[in-house]
Amino acid sequence: MGKAADNERKKLKATWYNNLSIGLMLGGIFIPYLGAITKMGYISSKITSGEFFSFEDQAYAVGAIVSMVLAFTGARTLRRSADEIASRIEGD
Repeated sequence: MGKAADNERKKLKATWYNNLSIGLMLGGIFIPYLGAITKMGYISSKITSGEFFSFEDQAYAVGAIVSMVLAFTGARTLRRSADEIASRIEGD
């Protein structure tokens, strides 16, 4: 392949990794965050009534936090891969 074709292939690959990063960020961070916001009324009523969180509540919170951390780590890794691939694009 020529230089232009190689550069285009690298651009497409970098774009692919970048889009995966964005999708992972949206799906893995913002969705659990929005889910936690919708449960804020329930959580605040538990706290103000003096009741302890049940095991299910704790499992939900831990699961949401772990998924958010894993999604952020994966998105960051994919974004770094996209930057590394884009840096290999050769000039004219």
